Amino acid sequence: MDTSSHHTNGTTHPATPSLEHDDRPDSAPCWTSTPCQHTARMYLPSRQDDSLPLPEYQTNDRRGNSWTFVHCGHRGGCDCYDVFDTIEEPLIIASDAGVRYTDGDRQQPRLASIGVFLGHGSLHNVSEVIGCDNKNFTSDRAEIKAAICALQTIEQLKGLGQIPLVQQVVLKTDFKLIVDAMTDFVTNEWRLNSFTRYGQPILHRDLWWQMEELVTELYNEHHVEMLFFWTPRRFNGAADWLAGAAMDAWDTDWKELESLVS
Repeated sequence: MDTSSHHTNGTTHPATPSLEHDDRPDSAPCWTSTPCQHTARMYLPSRQDDSLPLPEYQTNDRRGNSWTFVHCGHRGGCDCYDVFDTIEEPLIIASDAGVRYTDGDRQQPRLASIGVFLGHGSLHNVSEVIGCDNKNFTSDRAEIKAAICALQTIEQLKGLGQIPLVQQVVLKTDFKLIVDAMTDFVTNEWRLNSFTRYGQPILHRDLWWQMEELVTELYNEHHVEMLFFWTPRRFNGAADWLAGAAMDAWDTDWKELESLVS
């Protein structure tokens, strides 16, 4: 969200990221990337029409956990999703983020949150407030953190054996820069130049580097291909709701605390 009540709209972002310096201290020991052969990362559905949502299918595993997969495309009844561990379509995980500000000019962020959606009522969904960790914190940074959380969620689920046979995961986001970065900028430029452009660190270098390492680890260690898909905001409502709900709950708790101490 780039306003107090709306999420970032990916269509408004420039095709290339800002070259402004990132003033956080470098947290990584180096900016070289772990080798990765997985470079074809764009998810291209059979219906490439932005006016239509990504075709999805909701199902449950034997534990009762809810999941979202790409729809197989078959009409009527089919057995593609009858046995969870034999589903061949990619798993879908959606991310979104929000920022609320202390001023009408949206210059002073006071609260940020992320939402990660796997399925309706899923215990693995994420709805949490995150810190505005920098004086120049923006909705862009919150969106990247939400995507990182989505990748970490897949990594945890793989480690727990919840999705042992899943080999492809689509990260659905309404923040176009994430898709552009992970399908083009990272593989064609940033990895080769230690996440710099024209000799200067790219903005949010720490987060882009972390995301790329997670994509690489999922592929190298768990044999999972992460694919990235941009969707209009209106088709990312579940993750959007989770991000907003986290901030609503925080604001409610804060108001209750203020009433107790006033």
